[in-house]
Amino acid sequence: MEQLELATEEMQAARRYLYALGQVLLGNEPTADRLAVDEELLSEALAIVGLEDDGALAVALAAAREDVDGTAALWTKLFIGPATPAATPWESTYRSRSKALFRQETLEVRNAYRAQGFLPRAYPRVADDHIALELGFMAALAEKSLESLQGGDGRAVRDAEEASLGFLNDHLLRWIDDYAADLSAQAPSSLYAALIQLIARLARRDAAVIAQRFE
Repeated sequence: MEQLELATEEMQAARRYLYALGQVLLGNEPTADRLAVDEELLSEALAIVGLEDDGALAVALAAAREDVDGTAALWTKLFIGPATPAATPWESTYRSRSKALFRQETLEVRNAYRAQGFLPRAYPRVADDHIALELGFMAALAEKSLESLQGGDGRAVRDAEEASLGFLNDHLLRWIDDYAADLSAQAPSSLYAALIQLIARLARRDAAVIAQRFE
């Protein structure tokens, strides 16, 4: 039983790390410090969650570190503008196929956050359904699962995992594949293409694994 609990704690820690990595890199202008990802830790986290590490993200990170200014310029183009990004990083723009922000879908995401006592640091400057905020929410739920496991609170672990699965099915999985395809088309072979493709794989894998635990 102790070994099983340890493995579960490792799983939650790996989930937290990977979702938080997505949040940091997609939601913030790149700097040398932010790009200094421990590749051994990244590979270990991917192995723990059951994802094959094809090395694409590590290669993209190395290239980004060699040209931080160029990566920063690309991040601004993809996430800030001045023109509206071709691959819009907001759930509502995919679920409604409209470029308008703060729609009903955005409010649904906000309500999901509030139900778990989560308030994004960027609130209210950034629409709640931004990809980085959604990944931050998944990281926060993984953190809650980890802390509950360490505290021996099985009910709280189950609640956090139910919230994770619900958010994946109701929100993230409803648009991340389309967004990943658009972002990859806009910036092929970039750090952001490699990262969003990995995060999309993580979300699908995560939902399948959590669902199996509830069967």
